[in-house]
Amino acid sequence: MALMVVLMLAIVAIAATVVIRLGFGLGHGAVEAGQFTLPEGEVLSVGRGEGTVLFLVRAEDGVQTLYVFDADDGGAPVSATVVSR
Repeated sequence: MALMVVLMLAIVAIAATVVIRLGFGLGHGAVEAGQFTLPEGEVLSVGRGEGTVLFLVRAEDGVQTLYVFDADDGGAPVSATVVSR
């Protein structure tokens, strides 16, 4: 009986971990491309933060820039940072 209780608690813990890690119920939907105005170049990655969306873009000349947009304000640009490696 004790083993069954421990097994059930483990299943609940695993399910809770999956829900938390995947962010279900946090209001983060898909990023809509039409909401943001990006310069010409290849989008290397997209990320989300607290009320922000980040894009890493490589321009045609090879310069990589990290663009931060406000997700709550209709995609208003916040900052642009050149990434040097």
